[in-house]
Amino acid sequence: MAISKIGSNSVDTLSSKLTLTAADGVEDNDYIMELTNAEATDGRSYGLRVKAGSTSADQSFVVQDHDASNTLLKVTGDGDVNVGIGDILFGTAGKGINLGVTSNTDSNTLDDYEEGTWTLAPVGADTAGSYSASAMSGHYTKIGRIVHVEFRITSGTISGAGGTFRINGLPFTVGGVGYPTGSSSFFNVDFDPDRRQDVNGSGTYLYFLVSVDNGTWTSIQVGGMSSGHYIHGSLTYSV
Repeated sequence: MAISKIGSNSVDTLSSKLTLTAADGVEDNDYIMELTNAEATDGRSYGLRVKAGSTSADQSFVVQDHDASNTLLKVTGDGDVNVGIGDILFGTAGKGINLGVTSNTDSNTLDDYEEGTWTLAPVGADTAGSYSASAMSGHYTKIGRIVHVEFRITSGTISGAGGTFRINGLPFTVGGVGYPTGSSSFFNVDFDPDRRQDVNGSGTYLYFLVSVDNGTWTSIQVGGMSSGHYIHGSLTYSV
């Protein structure tokens, strides 16, 4: 790399590396190097700055915006990295952050996070029928392989349907090796108060499992869904 001039000193050739040393007495947070690109329109500049420091906690590498009013990235001498503005983006999909390990390990890689809404589609398992409600809403959060969904139905009515009452439309297909379980509350739904009602999931739908003491579990049927019913619930499952 050839450099013709640094400050007032001429340099013919830089054969290996460039070393900058702050003079004795320089304040810990003073810049010892600036690389900028002048913006002709208003005299502002873009670039990076390196600050001197006498302790590991002092700033050692700083990237600032065009007028130095915001620190975009800071790496301190003790290894901490601070992102001042913006997000961390990967140039390739499917990449992530390895947590708690010192090498790239799939089981320790957090490579997916997503938030969103999902559309509830209540039906009968044997005969779909028709469904109406004054309001329905669903939200989800996905972290790695774990999905947590929440849902709410206000003043719902199902007609012409038969079989187990289901809510189709889960944002991700239920997977894993176990049975997911959630909780729910009902209004205007006919079920045995001495039996426990839980939310369960399969495929891309959820249903309401009824636990029976010393017997085979059942599920809430369409016939138990009175007109104007309310349902609030949540379910956590793996994909």
